[in-house]
Amino acid sequence: MALLYQHSARYPRYNTFFCFLGKDSEKGKGFDWLGAISSATALGLTVIAVDQIGHWDNKTLISCIFVAIILFIIFIKAQHHAKYPLLPLDIFHSRIYSFAVISSILIFIAQGIALVSLPFILQHTYGYSVLESAFMFTPWPIAVACCAPLAGILSNRFNPTKISSIGAMLFCLGLSSLAFLSETVSTINILWRVAICGVGYGLFIPPNNREMFINVKHNRTVIASGMLSTARTTGQSIGAAIVMVIIISLEGDKGIDFKQFVFYAFSCASFIALFSFIASISRIHKIK
Repeated sequence: MALLYQHSARYPRYNTFFCFLGKDSEKGKGFDWLGAISSATALGLTVIAVDQIGHWDNKTLISCIFVAIILFIIFIKAQHHAKYPLLPLDIFHSRIYSFAVISSILIFIAQGIALVSLPFILQHTYGYSVLESAFMFTPWPIAVACCAPLAGILSNRFNPTKISSIGAMLFCLGLSSLAFLSETVSTINILWRVAICGVGYGLFIPPNNREMFINVKHNRTVIASGMLSTARTTGQSIGAAIVMVIIISLEGDKGIDFKQFVFYAFSCASFIALFSFIASISRIHKIK
């Protein structure tokens, strides 16, 4: 859920509850075909290459990554010269916005790993049924639903970077606690760990999104919205692909050791969330 926050001169007290996107002032009409094709192909090849690790030979994987890098370079070059760029690069002139995007991508990768891994762990490691696994997961969305509005309100009164950084750190700690689950663990011990992940995620998203939208030009907020959606989709896709890499790397003659999977999957997710925290806290000094 993307919450877009912009200051409203007329209703300053209700900024948290109103969502505004700046009007696109570009009068020309056109489409950046080269940018669209190169970026979509590059992202697709990257996700496919990561997903096929362990299935394809190294030469094929390296070729896919190499072609993806070339296409990314072509995309960046195209944005400098395109009449109607798909991604106007001037949006990244703000240091705060750039680090907010990086932090978002990393948090979504960590989230993708956790969301895909948790059902495997609950059902195969701890023997919960599908319905019980769904119940065990509910503290996450409930915590997000409770904390996200609070984070939005607090970000209007305090430094939103600090709030989102606290959220990223809590998310990292929640994932770390899941990585060190013992072989025999009670239901309550799983529930509170999942709840911490939800609290951290809920505290991170609204302030971070707010930082993204108030640190771009008013006529670029539509582009910023698209960038946020791309960050979420790309991050979650990469996260799911990383889970497949972990499964393949742990697969042996007797199948997958899901006890090891618990540790490696959530350790990887917490490590990525830690980098998201570092990227988030790097915005404390507001240098644009």
